[in-house]
Amino acid sequence: MQGKTYLELTTEIIINGGMLCAGRIANITHHVLQCATLPGDMVEFGCHMGRTSALMAHIVEKPLWLYDSFEGLPDRVPQDDGALEHFKRGALTVDESHIQRWFKKYKLREPRVYKSWFNRVHYSWLPEAICFAHLDGDMYTSIHDSIRLVYPRLVKGGVCIIDDYGWEGLNGVKIAADEYMADKQEKVKPLNTGNPWGFHGIIVKI
Repeated sequence: MQGKTYLELTTEIIINGGMLCAGRIANITHHVLQCATLPGDMVEFGCHMGRTSALMAHIVEKPLWLYDSFEGLPDRVPQDDGALEHFKRGALTVDESHIQRWFKKYKLREPRVYKSWFNRVHYSWLPEAICFAHLDGDMYTSIHDSIRLVYPRLVKGGVCIIDDYGWEGLNGVKIAADEYMADKQEKVKPLNTGNPWGFHGIIVKI
């Protein structure tokens, strides 16, 4: 990880990243580094414009697998009741060119990119082992579908960070994560970002 380039990258992410605050960047950086020596690859479900993807790729040179519909958010379901109104089907639509821009600008190793709704992602599209995962699906179904794919392949000591976990503006995220982990040995724990609008949850595989 080259200091100056990392600083340039994180500065640009904060300036252009909307809700991607310094605390979120610090959490991802810390835990990606902690997972660097573990077996397995990194994955991100909900890569949007590729900002966190580029961050992860810059920190370590592990293979990176990205998943996004590139058609915005899925339909809301009852578990999303109470979420902010603008989080609805089709919101946050982008195309893959944004990811290419970030990776080319910072001369990063190209990721594998899969265009799909998460409930249509086949297990063969995943790495055999995952050391770090970032889930940023915003809605109940997105988190439900991505966590069921990621958790079984998360290696011992591997980390899964769930964006917006505990934020009332996207309440379906916490419901989905807690439901899936209810019968698991690990539980989702809140991860501080230092930002009243920034929320993370974390799972560390035992």
